[in-house]
Amino acid sequence: MSDARELVDALAVANEDRAMLRAALADANLRLTVAQREQRETERWLRNLEHSRSWKLTRPLRGAGATFRSLSRRLSARSQRKV
Repeated sequence: MSDARELVDALAVANEDRAMLRAALADANLRLTVAQREQRETERWLRNLEHSRSWKLTRPLRGAGATFRSLSRRLSARSQRKV
């Protein structure tokens, strides 16, 4: 095969690779855009939840639950050390 033919074949392969990479990049950009939109929506939902009346009214219950879970873990860890 001549050098010119080898260069043409190599160029064709390079162009195919470039087209595949462009398609992969476009797909990745689309997934990134979707993920960013979902993140914004989730953050907006969380902000709305944190500012809601029910969230504010249940704060003492969440605090008590967290304290109970913490104490429960400590007692569980302490009882496992005795064995």
